[in-house]
Amino acid sequence: PNIAWGRSNHDAVEKALNGRQDIQLVGAEWYNWGTIAGENLLARYNALRTAGAEAIFLVANEREGEQMVKIIAGLPEAERLPILSHWGVTGGDFYRMAGEALKKVDFTVVQTYSFGEARNPRAKRLAQRAMDHFKVKTPEQIPSAVGVAHAYDLVHLLAMAIRQAGTDDRRAVRAALENLAPFDGVMKRYAPPFTAERHEALGERDLYFARF
Repeated sequence: PNIAWGRSNHDAVEKALNGRQDIQLVGAEWYNWGTIAGENLLARYNALRTAGAEAIFLVANEREGEQMVKIIAGLPEAERLPILSHWGVTGGDFYRMAGEALKKVDFTVVQTYSFGEARNPRAKRLAQRAMDHFKVKTPEQIPSAVGVAHAYDLVHLLAMAIRQAGTDDRRAVRAALENLAPFDGVMKRYAPPFTAERHEALGERDLYFARF
């Protein structure tokens, strides 16, 4: 997407591939939310395939992800490239939207969490509350599971920082966030969640591929 989110992902891919001889980024196609569809999307996909792409990195939400899957599913099998997707596609009802087309595409998603693998009692309690709230029967059916888990842990970390700072002043809370005690969250044990040099609570070991 032609926004900061898309550009940051593009920069990260370029940085990761810098100096690599075994893998190359052969091209990038940009789109504006709500404007990409049909022939335009197919043309962009074919441009990457013609450039030599053997797989596609997809940064999208569920609407564009659905369109991408349906476009690729409609191609001859030999022209269907594997898709490695940002977890943003799972923020809505992507599985239902993509439907039968999803069965025809090699589609994997970078994930950090699934309630089907609740890792501790806190996660199991949240899974039950989320199932009750969303009126679903299994943890795997919880919408936007990654977003729910991230938000839950982040709100608790923010609350800890505000209590520690004794104020909601932005600078004081920021300083407290960099000096929190370990916290046993839904995602994992944060020990500690942040430091003055590290403002990302998750690392490479927290990522995995989920296959649809």
